[in-house]
Amino acid sequence: MSEVEFRLGVSFIAGLVMLWPLWRIFVRTGKSPAWAFLVFIPILGWLTIYLVLALSKWPAIPSVN
Repeated sequence: MSEVEFRLGVSFIAGLVMLWPLWRIFVRTGKSPAWAFLVFIPILGWLTIYLVLALSKWPAIPSVN
């Protein structure tokens, strides 16, 4: 097994581990849980997930006026 295949395998397993918690977070924030599948896109997917969650309105947190 080459180093590239090993790294891809580790990345895929890490994505599978993070898929369920991210799915639940997106459901609880009222977003489509399909956003969680971006975890399988290296770097850009994670950045998109972070930005969507950081910049969206969370229903459990009251708004400050």
